Amino acid sequence: ETFDVRITSGKEKSFYRFPQRRQFVIASESNENLVLGVKGADKNQGTKILLWTANGQNNQKWTYEGGMIKSVNSGLAIDVKGGAKEGSPLIQWQPHGKDNQQRIWDNRLIKLKSGSLVIDIKGGTIQQEAEVVAWKPHGNENQRWKIK
Repeated sequence: ETFDVRITSGKEKSFYRFPQRRQFVIASESNENLVLGVKGADKNQGTKILLWTANGQNNQKWTYEGGMIKSVNSGLAIDVKGGAKEGSPLIQWQPHGKDNQQRIWDNRLIKLKSGSLVIDIKGGTIQQEAEVVAWKPHGNENQRWKIK
């Protein structure tokens, strides 16, 4: 279950939290049939996170724990390959809790804890097998997500 919290400081903003203690799917807001998944249901560190047609498998299911989004399939956390750099692909990696694994839900954007980068569908092409990267927030449809 997610919670909607409204914070007002001159201008109203919506902030949402990830579901606690349950599994969820991260879907593209513009096409909810496309979700984040670990490529090939692989359980190894370093495997890329891609956009894929929803199939209900565990490699497309996630949990939120200690500020990290973890794969139900592998128990590994979504990480930014090589640290928090723009254009770096998202991979799964052993959870360590550093900033490149910490995620914040902010009004349809999934941000790194620092807020400087968000989860982005590379090139803006929302289609099966699209690569998912870290990118500067601009709020276009390739950065907007829905938790289901």
